[in-house]
Amino acid sequence: MTKSKALKIGKIAVILVVVSAFLLLLLSSCDVGRYYEDDLKIKSPDGKWTLIIKEWGTIGGTGAKIYCSKKGSIFKKLLGETSADDVVYPFKKGYYTVEWEEDTVMIRYFAGETSIQKLDDPSTWETAQYELP
Repeated sequence: MTKSKALKIGKIAVILVVVSAFLLLLLSSCDVGRYYEDDLKIKSPDGKWTLIIKEWGTIGGTGAKIYCSKKGSIFKKLLGETSADDVVYPFKKGYYTVEWEEDTVMIRYFAGETSIQKLDDPSTWETAQYELP
């Protein structure tokens, strides 16, 4: 094999790696294959905040994007995301608790890990704690 032929093959290989990495990044950051349930809205006891939970499912798992908005605002801020086993849908099925503090909100949810978590014992569930915006 000549040196110029080896350089051409090397350039093609680099281009393929870069394109593949870009496509992988693009697909991993989007919602391809996710089916979203209806939004779940949970108001704080004092009425200042509303959580908006956008629960989704896909082959192999479920999860939710957790947003928060302040009373009177049209804007919402993404606080974080959750994940759970396939077909669990903890928010749709009511397997969650929400505890409001002055500056934070704590969400406990059943993630389907039955070797660790008990469906009837929220103290064993996953915990997600977020600062309010």
